[in-house]
Amino acid sequence: MSLQELGEKLTSEFEKGGLSPRVFLDRLAVLEEASRKTAAYQDPRYVPFYYHLSKFIKPQNFIEIGFGLGFSSSCFFAGCDSVKKFLAFETQTEEFYSPRLALANIKRFYQGEVDFYRGLFTDGDFIEKLSQTEWDLLFLNDEMSLDNYRNQLDLLWDHTKLDGLIVVNYTHNSPADEAFNTFCKIVNRKPVFFKTRYGTGIVQK
Repeated sequence: MSLQELGEKLTSEFEKGGLSPRVFLDRLAVLEEASRKTAAYQDPRYVPFYYHLSKFIKPQNFIEIGFGLGFSSSCFFAGCDSVKKFLAFETQTEEFYSPRLALANIKRFYQGEVDFYRGLFTDGDFIEKLSQTEWDLLFLNDEMSLDNYRNQLDLLWDHTKLDGLIVVNYTHNSPADEAFNTFCKIVNRKPVFFKTRYGTGIVQK
């Protein structure tokens, strides 16, 4: 399926609406129960997008940059049973972060091989993990500077399988918007965009 065909099918399915994120998220662990009442948690234009995406693609090797609590990947796994290998990355910061809840969340829907790395995108150990596989699905969910977006997209593209997909969140009025559009022009690819809560773009290698 071409990216344009995927875009048309996915837009049609996503625009129907009617799928509450609570169908998935109420089954997942959160840091504080009060977060279940936030607008983002209850927005049908946020994480349900990843479940709709899972209906149309069958990746085997999947990486998520910006793992967080694993909400996006969990919703994707809820509708996809083809993934054999999953690598999750979380940027090292001074804030406390434990992958325990996120890993428990995805394991509610996925029983395949899981690897996790927390550190910097330039770490040799992470690049080695990245280089061991040709990835056919990549989620970029982090919020970062323009330069970091550019550097990460370049590196991810080098390790994306032919016909593989990079799915970028936060493409609405953010550094991700400029970085993603510039990147697509450089690699001579036409992306597709979706009106999710924060804006989502997809490019195919």
